[in-house]
Amino acid sequence: MVVRGRADIAPVTRSYLIDFMAHNKDEAAQLMVSERVDQIYRQYALLRPNGSIDVPHFVRLMEKLRADGELAAIFQPLHIKVMPVSAAASGK
Repeated sequence: MVVRGRADIAPVTRSYLIDFMAHNKDEAAQLMVSERVDQIYRQYALLRPNGSIDVPHFVRLMEKLRADGELAAIFQPLHIKVMPVSAAASGK
């Protein structure tokens, strides 16, 4: 919308911005990108009651992915930062 002149400002996610700029270099050169972070998103998992995975098992799997660095690797292509559990829980 900004590139097409239909808006002066457009809020976008970091992952969208990085992808857009990587695939649209000419248009990206026309943009001024803010350094200010507006929002931090928290992701949640929904587990089905009596499903094949229960909460303790899911927690162990997530802890292993995090400890092994695999969780960060999963989100790295999207430029999503995996925060330490204590920081994520406190909202910092």
